[in-house]
Amino acid sequence: MKYNGLTFFFWLLIALSSVMAQPCNCDQPPTMTEAFESADLVFEGKVVFINTNWMAGGLKYSFEITRTWKRPAAKYLIVNTPWEKDCGYSFKADSSYIVFVNKKFGLKTDGCMGNVSVSGLSAETSLPKDFFLPENNNTDKMVYFLAYSLGIAVFLSIAFIALVVLRKKWHQPRRN
Repeated sequence: MKYNGLTFFFWLLIALSSVMAQPCNCDQPPTMTEAFESADLVFEGKVVFINTNWMAGGLKYSFEITRTWKRPAAKYLIVNTPWEKDCGYSFKADSSYIVFVNKKFGLKTDGCMGNVSVSGLSAETSLPKDFFLPENNNTDKMVYFLAYSLGIAVFLSIAFIALVVLRKKWHQPRRN
C-alpha cells in the first residue's frame, strides 16, 4: 500500500489532536495559602457580566471588586479564563468569588488556581487581614477631563465667533 502526503498529514493530525485534547492536569486545587502565594493578584468580587472571548478561546468575566490583596485594583476588572474543557473556571453571574489571577498578557485565571465561591468558604479559611479597597478614581478623572475639555471648547468657540464679528467691523469700508 502506497502512502501519499495527504494520508500522512491526516494521521499526524489525528495524533496531535489526541495529545492536545488532554484534560486539565491539576488533580485538586491548591490550598488557599499556595494559591495566594502563586497569584499576582487576589480579589473578592461579584460577577456582573459574562462574555465569550473568541480571540483567546474562552470566557471573559467582569467583576465588581469588593477588596483586593497583594496590590490595589480598579472597581471593575475583566478576567479571562479558557473554556471549561480546557481547564477554565466557570463563574456564575451575580455570585461572589475569591479569584486568584496571574497578570501575564492580561488578567487570567483557570480551574487549577484555587478560585472559590465566597458562599463556599469555611470558617477556617484564612486570607491576610491587610487588604486594599478598590480604586474608583478613574471615573472622577474622566469627569474632570471631560469638563476641562468642554470648557476649552466653549472658550475657543466664543473666541472664534468674537474674532469673526470683530473682523467684519474692523474691515468695513468707511463711508464719506
